[in-house]
Formats: sequence, structure tokens, C-alpha cells
Amino acid sequence: MRNGRVFFTGAHFDGFARTPFIFDPVANSETTVPGLTPADHHSMAPSVLLPPAQNQRVLVLGGGGGGGPVKDTNLINLSVASPSFAAGPMAKHARAMQNAVILPDRTVFVSGGGSAEDPAAAVLESEIYDPAANAWHVGATALVPRLYHSVALLLPDGRVITAGSNPHRRDDELRLELYHPPYLFRGPRPFIESAPAHVTYGERFEIHTPQADDIHWVQLIRPMAVTHSCDNEQRLVDLPISRRRRQFCRLSVTVPNEPNLAPPGWYMLFLTDRESVPSRASWVHLRA
Repeated sequence: MRNGRVFFTGAHFDGFARTPFIFDPVANSETTVPGLTPADHHSMAPSVLLPPAQNQRVLVLGGGGGGGPVKDTNLINLSVASPSFAAGPMAKHARAMQNAVILPDRTVFVSGGGSAEDPAAAVLESEIYDPAANAWHVGATALVPRLYHSVALLLPDGRVITAGSNPHRRDDELRLELYHPPYLFRGPRPFIESAPAHVTYGERFEIHTPQADDIHWVQLIRPMAVTHSCDNEQRLVDLPISRRRRQFCRLSVTVPNEPNLAPPGWYMLFLTDRESVPSRASWVHLRA
């Protein structure tokens, strides 16, 4: 969390359900967070820090339990004094073992999963959650079932790669699929001509792009490392635009001076224009 505390969302592995809580590492204390429903149907469910990370809003999506997987979504705002979950819009499909990926147009792509560890029960149709509209949209249909031990990762070119799955142990799925999000079909993409390879907290730096006047967002997206529907690092951090120099094709942006908000390490730097079309990413190392 932005304040240095740790939020356990209630999504969990198998039968190890716990009530959501916020952990304070300084006081070594836990505060229970109410409102997550259904109470124990979030096994193999993804949790996403919705973009941008500055808003401190979290989505918990579906998952399984004693009665099978659910379509329920739960939303929570961690920036208020006493956070509690509220029901979000129902997804189209009930699923557990799915993966959720933050995209550079600030939507969330959800793919894979199903009702059991059986390819015949897999959900092939993807869905996209739009936090701004608080609504779901149907996405493309996959060819390969993705269940237990599957992954989905955002690539620097803005596509998503899906891989893995072995619901039948020792029978590993080796096929890969590439998902092309809708923004790749909306028209020309902005591009980054130059950007620094290393930045520090609180630093203002310049990005050279011919589309400087049309850029809506500049953002850092953490590279993914997902397992069992979970990626504790996934986040999109907004870099406020402080100056546009159209005649010189340059943008000035500022890095937040908050290591809790943007932990140090490597990020993908994306530009996204006013039509929600992203550039290809440049790698940037954020360091103290």
C-alpha cells in the first residue's frame, strides 16, 4: 500500500482461506477488512491493484470454493480511513485459476480459468474490465485451455502472451498464444524516440516523442511474474505530465517520490494517446 502497510485481499490458494486484513509492519498488527463476498469462494482468484496505483483501488475477481467458481467481483478503496469491500459488476463467466493483466490503456484483461481442473470445463472467452466505466466487455476467444499453472504476461509491445496449464499432472501444455488487445486496431501508435534508461525518485525527466501533443498518459508498468493467478508486484504508476514542448517533440514527466507506490526496479515505460492507443515500451530502471 501507499502508506507502507500490506493488504491481504482474501484471494488465496486452495483451502487456505483467511478474512482480508491490513498488516502494519511497524506496529506488528492486523486490522480486519470487511465486506468480501461470497465469504469463501476466492481460491485461485486474481487480485489487481487497479490502474493507476495512485488511486489505491483493488479488484478481487471470482475464484472457487465449496460451491464452485463465481462471477462475483469485489472492489475496495484503500485510501479511505476504514476500507471495506463493495460489490463490483458481475463478470460474464464464473472462473477460478484465471489470470488478470493490467493493460496500458488502463483496463484489465482476464483470460483462462474454468470450473474444474478439466480442459472440457475451461473458459476460452476472455473479458476486459474497464475501471473508469466500472463495466465488463467480452474479449477474444482463446484456442488453448488455460487452467492450473497457467500464466498471462504483458509484453513490451503491448500484446499479452498466455502459456502453461497442466490440470492433468505431468501433461504440460507447451503451446503459446498471443493476445492482441483492441487498442492495436485503433490506428497509428505513438512511439518513444528516446527516454532515459535510469531514473530516480522525485526526478523530472524528458521523453522524446513526435506525438508529444497527443499523449494522454505516461506510465510505468511493472513487469509480471505470475503464479497460481497471483502477482504481488503488478501495478501501473502514473507519471504526471508537467510540460509539453510540441515544437521540440518532448514531454516532461515527474517520478513520484514514493518507493511504497513504485518499488525500485525495472519498469516498462508506456505512452498512451488520447485514443487509448499505447506505444511500445522502453525499459526504465527506477532506483533510489
